[in-house]
Amino acid sequence: KIFQEVLSKSQSFNMLVFHQNAVVESLKTHLSVKNSMAYQPLLDLVVQLARDLQMDFYPHFCDFFIIVTSILETQDTEVLEWAFTCLSYLYKYLWRMMVKDIDKIY
Repeated sequence: KIFQEVLSKSQSFNMLVFHQNAVVESLKTHLSVKNSMAYQPLLDLVVQLARDLQMDFYPHFCDFFIIVTSILETQDTEVLEWAFTCLSYLYKYLWRMMVKDIDKIY
């Protein structure tokens, strides 16, 4: 379903930037589904979105941090690995902005 929601909004970088709020909301909605079978591709999409948008993605970081850390309440080691990998890449791509905003991040 997310594929249909975001496909037409992400055909180019310019379209992605223009529709970033809709894409972000779709990702947040689908990531918030408990025990989803789609965590791996969704978390990967979050990482790719952060990599592509970088500074434009940063205002959404806190929301994604909360959602991804809530996924960590599982006993499934693969899901834990996917979530931690997602968080590590978010830190990798956004660290410059985080350093400037360290009080909020901490």
